[in-house]
Amino acid sequence: MKTITALFFLLIGTLVTGQNKLNCKVYHTGFFEFEGKHSNVVIYRNKKYQIEYNTANNEWITIKLNWTSNCNYSFTFINTNMDNIKPFIGHSIDVNITSGNSEGYVYHSVVKDEGKEFDGKIIFLVTDTDNSIKRKIKHKLKETKS
Repeated sequence: MKTITALFFLLIGTLVTGQNKLNCKVYHTGFFEFEGKHSNVVIYRNKKYQIEYNTANNEWITIKLNWTSNCNYSFTFINTNMDNIKPFIGHSIDVNITSGNSEGYVYHSVVKDEGKEFDGKIIFLVTDTDNSIKRKIKHKLKETKS
C-alpha cells in the first residue's frame, strides 16, 4: 500500500510540474518588440540569429543566439552600424525567460563580462509594421550575419 501511495504522489507531482512548465519554443522565432521602450525597434529572430532594427533611423544590431535550453539562451553581439555599440561586439549576455504568455515573455539577463543584471519584457510585435519593412529587416539580417 505504501508503494502505491508513493507512486500516486510521484505521478501527481510530475503532472503538476509538467503543467507549470513554460514552453518557450514560441519565442525562438518571429517578430518582437520591447515593451514600453524603444518603440521604433523591431526585433526579428530566426532561432540562431536576431536583429534589432530601428525603423526610424535605420540603426541595427545583429546578434548570434545560443539556446542552451528551452527557456535559456545567451546572445553575442556580432555586427552593428551604431558607433556606441561597436565596442560590445563579441560580448555576451545570458538570458533566462522567467515567465511568458501569448503576448510575450519576461526575462532576467546577466552581462557576462560585467556581471550587470537587468530585467525586461519582450512582446510579440503589435506595432503596425508594413510587410515591406519586415522583408527589409529579414534581408538586413542575412546581410549582416558575418
